[in-house]
Amino acid sequence: MKRLCSLLIVIASLLILFAGGTPKVQKNLEYRITEKGSDIAVRDSSPSIAVFTEEGDFNTFYSYLHMNKIPLPEPPEIDFSGSLLLFVSYGEQRTAGYFIEVKKVYDRKGTLVVQAVLLGPPEGSMSAQVINCPYLLMTVPRGDFHRVELIDGIGEVQAYKSL
Repeated sequence: MKRLCSLLIVIASLLILFAGGTPKVQKNLEYRITEKGSDIAVRDSSPSIAVFTEEGDFNTFYSYLHMNKIPLPEPPEIDFSGSLLLFVSYGEQRTAGYFIEVKKVYDRKGTLVVQAVLLGPPEGSMSAQVINCPYLLMTVPRGDFHRVELIDGIGEVQAYKSL
């Protein structure tokens, strides 16, 4: 009888494990916002994410990002030996007042996940009718990542980049 109870406990444990799947192991990461705004020359129609590991690639992108400004602003200084730089955008918006808020950044088994939400102007408020593109640049520590995901507030993938 004792043996039967032990066997039933093992079977029940396995059923619970496989029914619920394996837990998602995640490690929260520190991040730093280096720039944010909404007036950029690059305008995607949907959410996007880009990853930069080298200064030269980032400086070229930064010049393209701000080619609508005279004089061209200086790119932020980034220590690429220990950091990755991410560009996050939620695409074009038809009025002013939108911005991106980062909720958390974490490593989920080799996937760098950025959970961020697009926040808009308060309902009923007056907003300039101008097309803009809220974005942010952020640094995160380098890691052994194979993918980067931008997810919304409920965890749905909005954009991703394989590395």
